[in-house]
Amino acid sequence: MSLDNSGENRTVGSFVSPSSEFSILKKIDFPFRNLSLTEKVILITLIALLSFSIIGILWKINNHFLVTVPSYEGTLKEGIVGIPGPINPLLASSSVDKDLIKLIYSGLMKATPEGELTGDLSEYHTISEDGLEYTFSIRDNAYFHDGVPVTANDVVFTIEKVKNPSIRSDLRGQWLEVDAEVLNKSTVKITLPEPRPEFLEYATLGIIPKHIWENVESNRFPISIHNVEPIGSGPFWVEDIRYDDQNNPREYRLKSFDEYVHGKPFIDKLVLSFYSSEREAFGALIAGSIDSLYGVSPRRAEELERRNFVLKSGVLPRVFAIFLNQNNNEVFTDSEIREILNKNIDRKRIVREVLYGYGNVITGPTYLSKQDPETEDFSPEDLRDELIEAGLDYDEETGYLTNNGEIFSLNLTTLNTDDLKQVLNVIKEGWRMAGIDVNLEFYGSSELNQNIIRPRNFEALLFGYVLDRDIDLFPFWHSSQRNDPGANISLYANIQVDSLLEEFQRESDKDRRLEIIKEIEEEINEDIPSFFLYSPNFIYAIPDSLQNITLGHLTSSDERFLNIHNWFLKTNRIWNIFLYDSKKEIKDPLGFEKENVFASLY
Repeated sequence: MSLDNSGENRTVGSFVSPSSEFSILKKIDFPFRNLSLTEKVILITLIALLSFSIIGILWKINNHFLVTVPSYEGTLKEGIVGIPGPINPLLASSSVDKDLIKLIYSGLMKATPEGELTGDLSEYHTISEDGLEYTFSIRDNAYFHDGVPVTANDVVFTIEKVKNPSIRSDLRGQWLEVDAEVLNKSTVKITLPEPRPEFLEYATLGIIPKHIWENVESNRFPISIHNVEPIGSGPFWVEDIRYDDQNNPREYRLKSFDEYVHGKPFIDKLVLSFYSSEREAFGALIAGSIDSLYGVSPRRAEELERRNFVLKSGVLPRVFAIFLNQNNNEVFTDSEIREILNKNIDRKRIVREVLYGYGNVITGPTYLSKQDPETEDFSPEDLRDELIEAGLDYDEETGYLTNNGEIFSLNLTTLNTDDLKQVLNVIKEGWRMAGIDVNLEFYGSSELNQNIIRPRNFEALLFGYVLDRDIDLFPFWHSSQRNDPGANISLYANIQVDSLLEEFQRESDKDRRLEIIKEIEEEINEDIPSFFLYSPNFIYAIPDSLQNITLGHLTSSDERFLNIHNWFLKTNRIWNIFLYDSKKEIKDPLGFEKENVFASLY
């Protein structure tokens, strides 16, 4: 330390003498001590405001660089009505089996919520000019849950097994005349006997691992343990199975698959709990034992809305109609009577009171023919007047319409379920007020199928059919399908419609196929072989924390899981300067699916 001429302490190196520190503090403190109380308050207030402003600016700057992204965590508990059978793409028959298969297996192709088909295990495919040869290239990052790569051998093995009569697969007819050939480890060629525009739909078949199944005898496929503890290549793998006292699966606990070809799912765990009835599953949902439940009835959906559950609704390609058997009631042979009855059904009330708004009025053989129910008004008086003009008489004493002196009577038949019974009761009430004697018949599922539908033993049957993604009407309206086991239960025959249906199955151009469907609808609507009523919606109750669900157009209930790898329960906030790396980590190999997750959050 040294002294200057004034005798004050000076710094030596990086140190300050105590007397120097005291002098500095005095210089800072002196002006403040000389301020009045008011001036001190103003100064402190200004300093505080400046501090808060700086903090606010920093907060805004921080938020400007922060974005919300889905996080890989969370458990979703879903209730399912029914007990799973064989969890095998070749053997599945129930909706429960198909739910699990959609989560555990992958096919060469997969459907999207938008109704399109895109590559799944297949990175790309080519189709020969004659439409007979399909060549698929399997992704390099395709793995089964046990870590074994998916190869062309697995694809050919799966196809050969589904064709094997000993396995008794319901899908055998789709693949029976199809040949599959391994070109190399990652390429398979499939040859068809004739062009099939719908073939890519068949290619959504889940691929089973050859190294797991090749030592299982074909006749033992249905009872193999691999049907209970399946290994696939889908978005989730089986982590644990819990059983009830009767050794039936009570719960499947699934874990997200890190190597899923479309990127690891955001939801970490998926717990599927099985219930014997919708009532039991609904009770579990209300009690909070499960988070989600699909296939909710419209009546229960209304109650869930009151309890603030989130309800997702999707379009189902289901058509409900009253199918007429003109052989069993000559009244239906009169086209004028059919026309009058058809336009005088209170469809608006059916959608409002039976479906609680979860459905659409339709006026044709596909769900594409939906109409605004508000445009339709029903009047029993108008119906009565029109039938009288058509030649019927009205007996004031009995209140019934008569035909050739006999009471005008119709028998309506359907399945013994609450919703279908309600539909017929709505129709009966309206028609009875007009003077028609309506008798209702209800049957159990087995009896209805065996004793009513198969022998065509009915006058008018309320029933529904499900269309595939291609909206192929051939099974329901081609004359060759009039007799059992065909599904043309109205015994409909029209040469022009037959020709259009056959053309539809040969045509590969999408625009032309839609034109054909419209032409078919026009022909069928002109003939009125059935009274088309409504198309119901698919209702899915979910927790409000579940995000990025897209249901779209479903062909079956299991298709609610089509984009489950994009669903998420929780989010994180990160600086957008790190977003590129984050996107790269969770980005779908196709280059767009997971990117859309971010776009939906901005």
